[in-house]
Parts: sequence; structure tokens; C-alpha cells
Amino acid sequence: MESEHFVGKVALRGIIERKGLILVARDVKDDIWEWPGGRLHMGEHPRAALAREFKEELGVDVEVGEMFYTEQWKHVRSGTPQLFLFFQCTIADGQEPRPDLTEVAEVRWITRDELKALPMWEDCCRAADEFLKHER
Repeated sequence: MESEHFVGKVALRGIIERKGLILVARDVKDDIWEWPGGRLHMGEHPRAALAREFKEELGVDVEVGEMFYTEQWKHVRSGTPQLFLFFQCTIADGQEPRPDLTEVAEVRWITRDELKALPMWEDCCRAADEFLKHER
């Protein structure tokens, strides 16, 4: 049997933990929380793309570190197949997120315990579970 090749979009997400708090964001179209990030453009390296998305959407410079989780998932609204890549990131010292309100309605710094109770997309919940397994 011949296998079908993946054809879809690549979504990049960054998890940032600073001083015991974790950064989450809410898109302008939803009441559900997620990890900040965005889509990979043609010709971009995933780490560079994620750094670009943080700069565009949150106005911060990030260092994109280790990829710690990945999965294939269908986008909830469009049904488009997506490959999600989740990276651990750090924000440069002294910077605070300033959301582009055309894309990001709100950002919050929350505790690990608050993360467990926050309404998030299923893929983000699975990435959170993986993230929370390890002390960072």
C-alpha cells in the first residue's frame, strides 16, 4: 500500500517560562488560549519564523531553543492539515510583550497551576502536558 504524503501548513509555537510564570496568548477570533506563534513561510527556517512571529505579534525579541513537542493536527476552523512544532523560547531581558491587537487580543503570564485550568486548544494542551513533565 502506498502512503499518502503530508500536505498542509506548518504552525510554530513558543513556550516561554520566566520567573515561574508562563506566557500564553489569545487570538482576536477566539476565547481559547494558546501558545504564541504563527505559520512558517516558504523558504524560512522554523526557528527564524518563530522569532519573526514573536516580533510581529508581540513586539519582543526571542531566542528560540529546543523543540520539545510536535504533532499533526487539523486546524479547527479550516480543517487544513497542520504540522505543529513547539519550541522552548526565552524573551530578551527587559522586554515585555506588547500585542499587535489586530492579531492577539490578550497575553497573560500565568503559573503552572493556572495553566492546567486554562481553556486551550487540544494541541496546546498536549504540548503543555509534555512541557509540564519536566522542570525547566
